[in-house]
Amino acid sequence: MFIPNFYFIQVRALTLQSARSLRCRYVVREAGGRLAVGEVALTLGTAKTLVSERQVIVGGELLFVSVVADQAGTTAGQMRAQVDLVPTAGVGSYPEIFIMEGSVDEGQPLTWSDGNVAGIGSSASVLTYITFPTVAAGLPLVYATTNFAITQVQAVSWELVTNATAATRTVVWSVQEGGNVIPIGTPQIAQAANTSWRYSAAPNRFVTATTGEAIMVTGAGVGVTAGGSVIVSAVNLQAGDLIQDGRMLANWVLHPGTV
Repeated sequence: MFIPNFYFIQVRALTLQSARSLRCRYVVREAGGRLAVGEVALTLGTAKTLVSERQVIVGGELLFVSVVADQAGTTAGQMRAQVDLVPTAGVGSYPEIFIMEGSVDEGQPLTWSDGNVAGIGSSASVLTYITFPTVAAGLPLVYATTNFAITQVQAVSWELVTNATAATRTVVWSVQEGGNVIPIGTPQIAQAANTSWRYSAAPNRFVTATTGEAIMVTGAGVGVTAGGSVIVSAVNLQAGDLIQDGRMLANWVLHPGTV
């Protein structure tokens, strides 16, 4: 694939493990046949933090790109990387070019070779684990989505601790887009006063109810755009009720050029 002189190679990565690093190496055949080898290094010191680096890439024919983890013990599926070509500033409306995206595991580099370009302006997803911010009693849990990606919810878990006020609570989790609140897990499980139940919502799971545990069925891959929210609450939530320990498994669907 031919690359003009006014492109960066951009590498973005996210890991669920701390103290990780990776290297992206590439080979370009310049005019006259000389092979130029370059490398972009990323340090991912903090888990669940998206890191991005870019480097001017010499013009020529891009032949090969690889991304490899530096550390032994990088667990399968815990680190993902994306490589794009991004035009430098002031060169007009040239497209961003998506090269590749995927898991980077110990002993299993992510590679691309000429002729296998995935497309232009494509997206990629990174699996991430999210903890809801804590809230005071009587309030719903709310996760405000990140500003660099669509948050595609795969599973949600939380605990509802009810006080002594006599009322039947029915839990519900929703997504909010703009002014619209859309229930995803509809009220269907009743919880009484003075109880502590843990709830989970995951794709293709049937509703069950046992002492102290409940599972709600929900659709897979609910997508929430930047500026939206994921909300966990309950019908008849009392002032002394506490919704806590909210956790979510989601895909962050990344877009070239947003970081």
